[in-house]
Amino acid sequence: MPPEVEILPKGDEVLSFPAGSSVTLIAQASDNYMIKSYRWMVSGGGGCGSCSGGSSFSSEGQVFTRTFSNPGTYSVVVEVCDFAGNCSYAATTITISE
Repeated sequence: MPPEVEILPKGDEVLSFPAGSSVTLIAQASDNYMIKSYRWMVSGGGGCGSCSGGSSFSSEGQVFTRTFSNPGTYSVVVEVCDFAGNCSYAATTITISE
């Protein structure tokens, strides 16, 4: 079975921050085969100089921290894989205001 994963803080509503904010998200996962990797991807927004475009993963690790300088709406996705090769995904939306 794939891992169970969620992103903290939970974004039942869109997470909102002013431009220039450093945002930290944590992937909380549980699995029978132990977690092997956490990979994060950011897309959308009004441009993000340090973000990878398309579907490329831009960061690894359980904790994701990024400073968002440009206003816009961003989608942040984490891929969590276990040692058996099972992977799951969780996503949240972040709005950056001027």
